[in-house]
Amino acid sequence: MNNSTTHAWHRFFKKVALHKKMLETSPDLLFSSQDRMKALDEQKGYPKDWIDKRLRSMAIRQNLTDEWQDRGIENQRDYAILTAEISKAIFGMCRENKLLMFTKSKCVL
Repeated sequence: MNNSTTHAWHRFFKKVALHKKMLETSPDLLFSSQDRMKALDEQKGYPKDWIDKRLRSMAIRQNLTDEWQDRGIENQRDYAILTAEISKAIFGMCRENKLLMFTKSKCVL
């Protein structure tokens, strides 16, 4: 490892240790990841109903991936294939369309 990589890892571990120490001294900072995300989205000014829909969709997605795992899906490629099929069935769009849509939106912004 070169010197800059070593310094980057050092900063990362220092940040993690500081965060852990803050959580030990202030238990009220201990939120679930969903609570942290919800608070961050509220700070960004997203509407409450949008945040709630996002959290529900994430929970549904987690249940879906758990079900796929129970049925024997093991690798990322299988998940990607199933996700693409769902997107195509629901939105009528495949990965290439989504990528094109994302690229166009990035160019506009």
